[in-house]
Amino acid sequence: MDELLRFNTADQDVAVAALLACNASRRWAERIAAGRPYGGLAEVEAASATALTDLGWDDIAEALAAHPPIGERVAGTSREAAWSRGEQSGAAGMPAETAQALVDGNRAYEERFGHVFLICATGRGADEMLADLRRRLDHDDATEREVVRGELAKITRLRLAKLFGAGISLGANSYGKAEVRVVRVARDAGRHELTDLNVSVALGGDLDATHLTGDNTNVLPTDTQKNTVFAFAKEYGIGEIEEFGLRLARHFVDAHPAIRRARVQLEQYGWDRAGEHSFARSGQEIRTATVTYDGTRPWVVSGLKELTLLNSTGSEFRGYRKDAYTTLPEASDRILATDVTARWRHTTLDADFAKSYREARRDLIEAFVDTYSRSLQQTLYAMGRRVLENRGELCEVRLALPNRHHFLVDLSPFALENENEVFFAADRPYGLIEGNVVRDGAPDAGLAWW
Repeated sequence: MDELLRFNTADQDVAVAALLACNASRRWAERIAAGRPYGGLAEVEAASATALTDLGWDDIAEALAAHPPIGERVAGTSREAAWSRGEQSGAAGMPAETAQALVDGNRAYEERFGHVFLICATGRGADEMLADLRRRLDHDDATEREVVRGELAKITRLRLAKLFGAGISLGANSYGKAEVRVVRVARDAGRHELTDLNVSVALGGDLDATHLTGDNTNVLPTDTQKNTVFAFAKEYGIGEIEEFGLRLARHFVDAHPAIRRARVQLEQYGWDRAGEHSFARSGQEIRTATVTYDGTRPWVVSGLKELTLLNSTGSEFRGYRKDAYTTLPEASDRILATDVTARWRHTTLDADFAKSYREARRDLIEAFVDTYSRSLQQTLYAMGRRVLENRGELCEVRLALPNRHHFLVDLSPFALENENEVFFAADRPYGLIEGNVVRDGAPDAGLAWW
């Protein structure tokens, strides 16, 4: 039997019990149950919205009492317990530092307002919820009560959808404008300066309604996001790409209350000067940056991709595990080539981003050159370690190194010897080595890698 049909035909006490899993206010549940039958979920949601508006604070407090503190895993097999665990899944596996901060924040909030901190946790991570908690501690009582009503309404609506929607619910989500190509020419003097970027924006926040009902009230159009990139390039200039990303991310969150987090990813394409106002596209790597912001703090990750490096000797690969399917011969002297993708996390926004980039790039290259490689994994660690040893403003390096295989060509059919001189450069398949190198005591990454 369809869940809504079962609900419409159930005894009053059975219907109320089902509704209490969505909202523990008995007055609300009894009023919704009394309004049966309903023709669909939309009718239930409309009745719920009206009933919630009419609830007194004592009714709201009754509903709050059924909600656990954020970050506290709910035990039990009830429908409500299972929903609560799913809603708080974004906080699962959070670092101990964040978990303790939530415990302390929950305690401070309850001392301040006299009830549990309530937030619609669906699709939100621990750091984002912690930031909201800290922000709301500054509210006066009346303001916070209105926020609580709004959060309770969101939770109730989502749970009604679960109750009458065959157990299907909305998970984490974001949206934005991808790959905005912007080129800025600085014409302040006779010698022009060129900046060539690819910018992608992703936004998250109070966006459940657009997914569940098509209500676009909180949606900032992606076309607007594109226009903002162009307008900011004119109004503020670009400067270092990390600075441009910070300006955009802060704008999208601070100017739009429903947007709780923003991610701006930037790629910068190099151009070599060929004259006072002439340029030739550089064949070097692409500089990258990712900026995330949650309304309280930003994170900056710089990096590069498509940095092609090759050692013609000083590399071997031997002593590996073999099984019935192993055909690869051991190599005591091989070409080691890779296209480096590297990203490094900043601990502070006070960095000289241009200098930091230049020197981190240099460290990566020098470590690749200096390391006698017995495996590409060894080289990866040496590269990440070198960056952290030399760059105090960085705390974590993430690397992806495809092994661009060079196979020795068999020239014996032509009565020629090949003494490690002629190779076939294969583009695929290739080994892919990935790893993170982290400084001891590195601060919590928060949304840095979102």
